[in-house]
Amino acid sequence: MSYTPTTWVDGETQVNAEHLNNLESGVKNNADALEEIATARANGEFKGDKGDKGDKGDTGTTGANGQNGKDGADGKTPVKGTDYYTEADKTEMVSRVLSALPTWTGGSY
Repeated sequence: MSYTPTTWVDGETQVNAEHLNNLESGVKNNADALEEIATARANGEFKGDKGDKGDKGDTGTTGANGQNGKDGADGKTPVKGTDYYTEADKTEMVSRVLSALPTWTGGSY
């Protein structure tokens, strides 16, 4: 599958079937090799060990700032403890209320 290029000399080398067929066979060999590589790559077939990691590239330029998002219905940011409570907050509040209740010792109401 080796290719031997023609040495083209102006006014001397003829354009003929032999030289053109040589070019065609070189192109065909390369196309076949590329197809074989593409197939092997698609099938995950790689030969040899993984190489060393390359050096980190230069930092790119900073991109443009995006647009601000829309505000909420009233344009306010909710405040934890005023506008909402997390599950952990609610669990702690229930626990504190239950621990503050007196222990029933029996009797009637």
